[in-house]
Amino acid sequence: MLGVTTTMFSVKVNGGSHGFFAGRRGLRQGDPISPLLFVLVMEYLSRTLHTMSQLPDFKYHPMCKKLKLTHLIFADDLMIFCKGNVDSVNRVIEALAHFNVATGLEANLEKSNVYLAGVDERVKMQILARTGFSEGVFPIKYLGLPLSPKKWTKIECWSLIDKITHRIKVTYSKQLSYAGRLQVINAVLFSIHSFWGAVFILLQSILKKVNQLCRDFLWGSSADTKKVALVAWDKVCLPKRQGGLNIKGCSNWNKASVG
Repeated sequence: MLGVTTTMFSVKVNGGSHGFFAGRRGLRQGDPISPLLFVLVMEYLSRTLHTMSQLPDFKYHPMCKKLKLTHLIFADDLMIFCKGNVDSVNRVIEALAHFNVATGLEANLEKSNVYLAGVDERVKMQILARTGFSEGVFPIKYLGLPLSPKKWTKIECWSLIDKITHRIKVTYSKQLSYAGRLQVINAVLFSIHSFWGAVFILLQSILKKVNQLCRDFLWGSSADTKKVALVAWDKVCLPKRQGGLNIKGCSNWNKASVG
């Protein structure tokens, strides 16, 4: 840790270095050790939360008990799961306080929320007072995907359609050829859909809309002009050796990905 805690800087004036002063913001900008240090710190947080889960008064979230899952971390996004009672929440807060003392890192109150379900109103108020976080409402967005304890609705999934529509509008300005539009469908539009489809079974109405957007884009239709599809979409999605264009069918790919 000497390379982190004893960083010194020198100012170059007219080609010459003058004096040194200590850095107070940790690693230098762009230092290759920075990602490694972040991973080490997050590993310490994971171990702290694992130790917390061994305490007798900590209870797992009902849906996480079988896997003994306490948290998920991706970069600086952290989700912690526990049973909705005061004792379990106290253990979580104590673990975060211990992590704060060891690393100097703490949760941002403005960006942190508590999500509760099936909890007594009195217990809910105690939990909110103990954490200092505001109560969040579903659905929430995590890594670009909406999360909800209930079945997805068409409105919640419509942001996927908006993303694909926006990408198509941007691409139309480039005056692509038929082959170019085919590449955009396979490489760009499908990747937007597959990001969602690899996690959840999407509504059939949403999958049909995705297919419609891709079909219209392939044949050159737009908001102003409509063109007739020369070949049925199910034949377009066939492998090339069977006379198709090898476009992956959204519905089949979604089912195969999620299983």
